[in-house]
Amino acid sequence: MEVSIIIVSYNCKSFVFECIDSIKKLTELITYEVIVVDNNSSDGIEDDVVIRYPDILFFKNDYNGGFGYANNIGLAHAKGKYVFFLNPDTLLLNNVCQTLYDYLELNNNVAALGCRVYDENLNNQMSYGKFPSVIQYLLEVFPVKWVSDNYKNKISSEGYLTEDLDLDVEFISGADLFVRKSVLDHIGGFDENFFLFFEEVDLCMRIKNAGYQIRITSQAKLIHLMGQTMQVSFQKFKWFEESRYVFLRKYYSKKFIVFSKSIFIFRYLFLWLKYLDKEWHKRAVFIYKLK
Repeated sequence: MEVSIIIVSYNCKSFVFECIDSIKKLTELITYEVIVVDNNSSDGIEDDVVIRYPDILFFKNDYNGGFGYANNIGLAHAKGKYVFFLNPDTLLLNNVCQTLYDYLELNNNVAALGCRVYDENLNNQMSYGKFPSVIQYLLEVFPVKWVSDNYKNKISSEGYLTEDLDLDVEFISGADLFVRKSVLDHIGGFDENFFLFFEEVDLCMRIKNAGYQIRITSQAKLIHLMGQTMQVSFQKFKWFEESRYVFLRKYYSKKFIVFSKSIFIFRYLFLWLKYLDKEWHKRAVFIYKLK
């Protein structure tokens, strides 16, 4: 087996089916398996997925343990030389698996590889990002006009591949993370302390710390219907901030964490005073209470 494709599902059955259809339509010249791990959905996916795709492996969890938890279950059953963690709201645009496989076969020190990502209108979408930094957070909260867009893009937590090239990056979007199975066996899978968000950033940090390269290639292309499987809500904000501080506590100093909390509390209090919207006050209070 050359590639194991792992898809985590949570109440997004139609997206999962469209994703699998795109895999089956465009993947060739390579042996692969599809593993779907469902986080205790209520959409009845277990009644349809095996009938529709009898050749896939399907696992249904008895509770929602988070994105990393479900991916680790898939990883435990993966037989491929490479593992492709793929979001359910993605659609392949070319023979992505074979392209990524061939690339890593020729580049031994690259441990993880990502694609050029587009939205549904084929506009460039987030493909990669930079690890947190003081300057990054300052520019996120205070978007001063005299700083060039090019510089902002270089240090941003969200990077967009806008040209046909290969690029060394710090982390790859969790929507399409193609990793050597041997590296995962060495460093471990996802840290399940992250329920949602930052789990791919943490995994890439550990890959980097182990001495490997991480890269994006425009040769592989896909669509990411970003956010389509989850509505914007205060709960989503809470998951993001909780995960952000799990990550910061794991790798950064206490001084950086205090700085981070202070600057984002200031941001949300400013927005609260500006718009008199209690949502911003809730966010400031939530971050203040994070331990």
